[in-house]
Amino acid sequence: MADEYDASEDRSNHPRNQPTQPVDQRPQGLLLGFAGLIIALLFGIFIWLDADQAGGLATPMWIGVLFGLIIAGFGFFRRIHGPSKLDFPDGGSNVSE
Repeated sequence: MADEYDASEDRSNHPRNQPTQPVDQRPQGLLLGFAGLIIALLFGIFIWLDADQAGGLATPMWIGVLFGLIIAGFGFFRRIHGPSKLDFPDGGSNVSE
């Protein structure tokens, strides 16, 4: 009977790998998305206010607008996609096992 399956030795059934509580139901990524939009908007306002200077719209502050849009895109992606399989309430993941 040594060939029988022993569930106690199965690493995927280990209590540490099982969520102890449901995944947090907060709107994940929503705050990050809006924060990115605010950053992009603020940099855009700064560019618009400074547009009548000698350089016009040629300014390195466009990097701030791009950075804000990337943050907003990632935040809204997280909101649409939902929680990752690696998001455990206790933190960490079971990737290495």
